[in-house]
Amino acid sequence: MTAAGVNALILIRDELIEDPGQKRTWEAVEKECNQMIGDGLAWMIQNWTMQENPCAGHYRYYYYLYTVERLGMLGGIDEIGGHDWYIEGAEVLLKDQQADGMWDIQNEIDPSDIYNTCYALLFLKRASTGVDRPPPVITGGDGED
Repeated sequence: MTAAGVNALILIRDELIEDPGQKRTWEAVEKECNQMIGDGLAWMIQNWTMQENPCAGHYRYYYYLYTVERLGMLGGIDEIGGHDWYIEGAEVLLKDQQADGMWDIQNEIDPSDIYNTCYALLFLKRASTGVDRPPPVITGGDGED
């Protein structure tokens, strides 16, 4: 959920700078949002894994991978804490793909094989590249903004 939260902050920050009704200065909004984005990235770096959903094991694992993909693409981040998130995630997904082409390690009540396969394909496709966004103003490699 941290990656999802950071994604939301990136989108909020980018929308606020375009809002003519914004009463605070862009510099204040940028500083505040970037601090929260940096805090979220710091948590991700400290808890980094592409083998499971941090603090949740395999629960909603493929959703986690997709939120990392969105973070990387929307934030313009190639590495998180020195980790190439795409290569690491793709290696895990290719290893875990079932013979029928699906992904499902959760065996949940809902049709998790369909959901998980969709999330896996969105990750592999880097589905967020089509989003028309301004250039990013954050980095994720060394924790410095």
